[in-house]
Amino acid sequence: MGVLFLVSIEVKAAFIVVKSVAVFTFKEKQMQRLVPAILLSGLFLLAGCGGDGNNDDGGENNVAYLIGSPHGDMAGVISKNIVMDPYNGRSTNRNILIADPKENAIDEKYHEGIRKSYQAGRTIMMEDALPSEINNLLEILGLNPAYGTGADAPVALFAVEQINGHDFYYVVANDDDDDMDDILPDPEQEICKTSDGTDAMKEPQDGEVVEKNQTKMAKPAFTEESIQEGRMARFMSWINDEEGRMNELQANKESFDKMFLKSEGSGRLKDFAEASSWDEDVSSQGKNFRLNYTSYSCHSFKNDQDFYAVKQSAVLNPSSGWHKIESGKNCTTLALQYGHMRRYIFKNYWDSNPGVASPLRDHSPLNANNVTTVTSGVSFSLSGNVGFEGSTPVGGLSGGVEFSDSKSFDVHDVTINDTSASGKAWEASWKYVFKNPGDGTRYCACSELEDAPLLSRSNFSPVNEWVWVTSRNFRKPNGKQSFKSEFEWVTGRSDGAGNIFWVTSNDATHKDYDSRKVTLNIPLEQPPLLVANTRQMNFTKAGESKDFTIVSAVPWTASCSESWCEIQASSGSATGSDGKVLHITANNNNSDSNREATVIIKSTTTSDKAKITVFQSKF
Repeated sequence: MGVLFLVSIEVKAAFIVVKSVAVFTFKEKQMQRLVPAILLSGLFLLAGCGGDGNNDDGGENNVAYLIGSPHGDMAGVISKNIVMDPYNGRSTNRNILIADPKENAIDEKYHEGIRKSYQAGRTIMMEDALPSEINNLLEILGLNPAYGTGADAPVALFAVEQINGHDFYYVVANDDDDDMDDILPDPEQEICKTSDGTDAMKEPQDGEVVEKNQTKMAKPAFTEESIQEGRMARFMSWINDEEGRMNELQANKESFDKMFLKSEGSGRLKDFAEASSWDEDVSSQGKNFRLNYTSYSCHSFKNDQDFYAVKQSAVLNPSSGWHKIESGKNCTTLALQYGHMRRYIFKNYWDSNPGVASPLRDHSPLNANNVTTVTSGVSFSLSGNVGFEGSTPVGGLSGGVEFSDSKSFDVHDVTINDTSASGKAWEASWKYVFKNPGDGTRYCACSELEDAPLLSRSNFSPVNEWVWVTSRNFRKPNGKQSFKSEFEWVTGRSDGAGNIFWVTSNDATHKDYDSRKVTLNIPLEQPPLLVANTRQMNFTKAGESKDFTIVSAVPWTASCSESWCEIQASSGSATGSDGKVLHITANNNNSDSNREATVIIKSTTTSDKAKITVFQSKF
């Protein structure tokens, strides 16, 4: 008697998934005939599981094609979380990870496949990449190659993804300066404070016993491995949350609608500008810090100036570094807290003067103290026609621009110092200062400390918004517009008061404990200088003429791809804010099919252009 197990499997990505198991019993001679046949069938099926790698993996984010070999700080956790196969240079059914340790340009044989994968909505990732390598990738994808890290240091992970025409970026900053030997206290060293107020740092000498009235600081509860796992977990959360990102963008879209005018007669925006969203993970020393930059831009054809509206939002959580030691009723130690945040500092600025008298048109939030919530919001207005950011702009509309946006957030025990324009006239900057832990229960020889404010040791989510105005001469001819953004955090240390018979002999002390500053280079999309008020025009079979309007700050030419489609003017100068009306004539369609033509209006001095599809029916 023999037993045969039949296992139904499904090959999914690089995994074999067991679907079902059936058990049968056979006599020995039956087994001898069945087993070879089953094995042969199995080999045949497995041989058919290959293919050219173009089968759709369903867009799963735990599988990817690989170029090179992971080698940076995150190599281990990337390999642990993402199953990777070598890239053939053609397939577009998976995300792509570029991990070439040669620090040179991406091999040309991969360019087309990478570009098509990006256009198909796949996430393109780079591991342990220099800014020059990231910009090389952005150029391949046709995006603004203006990324930088300030110190030109590599980033641990970079990713870009396009969803519904919007570009989303994610950056994990490199933490090479986070030396674990510096972060973790030496086990042979006691960081303490005696009840008589002597030096807080004491290293035991040979044979010396640390007295019980000294306060020992705890060892931080994180390791290099846990840091990398946390960074990877946050990235996977981002990459898997496409719907959340689009919902957030939609919420921004609704609040920014007023920025982009009243469409003809509708009072609403006819077509929204393409948005750019950058997520920067600048977590350090086990503390989680994530920054987001969402920007919108438009051009005032009346004033010939560019307007940039930027929203900087953050999710900041230093909780892993906060520690608290109570003195106790017998005051065997003094109360101690450390690792809570004392202040966050944000600075955003151009490298040089934007060339206008008031480059910082609006900024928020303003100074605030002793309040529980604040609302960050900016607004501005323009008259005349405007252009929009993005590859498919809509313009030629006469309603002007009304921009308005606001966001409220919690500021319990936080003082907001709006330092914008206090140094450079084009600097948008804020300082968030937290209250120190207050005095707690008083004992005969010491006093406890109240817990540091909750927002200083847990999630804090500030939102900074501002509007920049720049002259057209400030534009970068290569399109590489960007601004610098500095983020700095400073943690604190608080030692409780010492008492003599319940009378304070030395007050509680509060001082800076640790700090770090990162500088980022955030790309901005320059708004177009030439826009049309439509992207599609439909004509009947009999032929007819129709009008459309262009608004241009530059000289232009116009042409049509088909001889049956004629455009009234082939060239012109800058139109100013009033725009110019052009006529398109489609001749009689004598064919038996529908037909299309493309009208291109393009600048003679810049890369700006507008494209209109002309459709003519056969009926």
